[in-house]
Amino acid sequence: MKSNNDTKNKSKELICPICDEIMKQYDYTYDTLKDVKVNYKCDHCGHKSTKIL
Repeated sequence: MKSNNDTKNKSKELICPICDEIMKQYDYTYDTLKDVKVNYKCDHCGHKSTKIL
């Protein structure tokens, strides 16, 4: 059985469709919909993506 902490860590990472590197959760300071969507940014190429919850 997976722990709740493992699930939280996996939700903070996504695979970048541009360079196949791991994208990490990125919080925009001006974003008003934090409860509805999660933003991700690739540290390697700078690609940004949003995942709707």
